[in-house]
Amino acid sequence: MDFLDRTRHEDLAKFYQDARIVVVPSVFEPFGMVALEAMACGRPVVASRTGGLKELVQHGETGYLCQPKDHLDLAQWLMALLADESLRNRMGQTGLARVRSGGFTWDEIAGEMMDIYVEAITNYEVREKPAEASKFIDQVLQQAPPKDEYDWRSLLHDLFDKGGKR
Repeated sequence: MDFLDRTRHEDLAKFYQDARIVVVPSVFEPFGMVALEAMACGRPVVASRTGGLKELVQHGETGYLCQPKDHLDLAQWLMALLADESLRNRMGQTGLARVRSGGFTWDEIAGEMMDIYVEAITNYEVREKPAEASKFIDQVLQQAPPKDEYDWRSLLHDLFDKGGKR
């Protein structure tokens, strides 16, 4: 087993492909990019049942999910995969197929996030909020076109590349 220091992004695919299993024992993980990259390389994933990992890794299909901070739970799934090469291969191929089936490109993810933001803005409820937050929300509301007409790329650019400032 190797524990690596910071690795260049260009080298990651080779490391994933050389691994038998990719382990993501995070306590907090909003999306789970490491798990997604591992699955794209055909590797099974053992990850904590938290954040985006629990949505991405399908327990028993593309890998296993364990309880965060539970080393025995983590160990049982690692042992199960290390002991069964055909299971590792099957889960790795299932994960690869899931990634290839779509929904994981930056454009698709950004579009889904934009849908969430537009829905939140559309259903925005007025209540007391900090002045800076109020100013930013007002800017978003002014820029947000109707849901079926928005161009999320330019809206994201306007909001985030300019820091929400005009």
